[in-house]
Amino acid sequence: MKMQVEFNGKAGFKANIRDHELIIDLPEEMGGGNQGPTPPEAFVAAIASCSSFFAARYLKTANLDADGLSVDVDWDYDSEKKRVEHIYLSFETPNAKLGGRKKAFIAAAESCILHNTLHKLPEIKIEVGEE
Repeated sequence: MKMQVEFNGKAGFKANIRDHELIIDLPEEMGGGNQGPTPPEAFVAAIASCSSFFAARYLKTANLDADGLSVDVDWDYDSEKKRVEHIYLSFETPNAKLGGRKKAFIAAAESCILHNTLHKLPEIKIEVGEE
């Protein structure tokens, strides 16, 4: 899979993903143009969205109503370690009574590709093209 990320001025970048553009930027007080989420915000949003996708798929497979499914996200950034330290996802299923299915619901949310990736970190290789 491939995508291209281009510098978009100040501190912003445009990620070209399939037929979509995702703007990543910093707030103005950090030298950016505030045209989109910061990289850590986009990272956490991607994890929450991925977990939500698998949670919704579980609800549908279990013949439960996924309408209204939402997740509140709280996360901590460790400025010394320069990393996201904790991510807390709290799901609401207003139209689906999970009852004894809570563990299965959580397992489905945890089966997210990004969640799995964080448990076994990928190799990241950085190189610079020819001049």
